[in-house]
Amino acid sequence: MHELETQKDVLYWFVIVVVPILIGVFGLYYKQTKDKERAENRLTKIESQQDQNTKSIEKIEQEQFIVREDLKTLKAINDKQDMLFDMLKEVKEELKKR
Repeated sequence: MHELETQKDVLYWFVIVVVPILIGVFGLYYKQTKDKERAENRLTKIESQQDQNTKSIEKIEQEQFIVREDLKTLKAINDKQDMLFDMLKEVKEELKKR
């Protein structure tokens, strides 16, 4: 009878103490694993967005360079047009004098 009581006490102790501790430990482990996985997924998304943003910035910089070059060309054309206009005025004035 004494041995049976000891077995019941051990079983009772196991059910009351050890099982909840194991459930808690496994629950924490599972939560940590899930949190880590979510964080990894979030970091991966952020990194891919960063790559896309970097490519977009490079594309914008290239377009901006092209626009700057076009503006330089337009300025040069405008200057030459003004010079031609002035020359044309001079020619008209000379023709009026004759």
